[in-house]
Amino acid sequence: MFRPVEPSRRQHATHQGPAEIRAFADRFTDEGVQFQIEDILVNGPPWNTRVALRVQSFLPDSDGGPDVYNNRAIALLETRWGRLLSWEDYEDTERVAAWDRTTALEKGTATLEKGTARSTAQGILPMGNEHPDPSRNPGFAT
Repeated sequence: MFRPVEPSRRQHATHQGPAEIRAFADRFTDEGVQFQIEDILVNGPPWNTRVALRVQSFLPDSDGGPDVYNNRAIALLETRWGRLLSWEDYEDTERVAAWDRTTALEKGTATLEKGTARSTAQGILPMGNEHPDPSRNPGFAT
């Protein structure tokens, strides 16, 4: 996260510009998170296109066990002539927060702040992450 979350009903970006948004997306690919698109809805002309995606995001266990991370998400995108203008994510923030904590502990780094899911071309609000493995996250039901 590049900027702290500001609790408000107003839009707030924690990531701004292509470099920060790419860093946000690269984190998932670097960790091996995969996305399975369940549904896509596209509406509007090329100069004002809106896209809605329903996806399953997951990180498979390397030993074939239960997924290390899994979540369902809705992504809402706005584009103009193929250029991304806004990107909003809605998912179970508790799963995201748990995954953040587990990943940070495994890497020996500080945990990421939990926040709300909001992304735009001017920025992305973080999503909390919960780890789906109950032994790593007491009280979490899968």
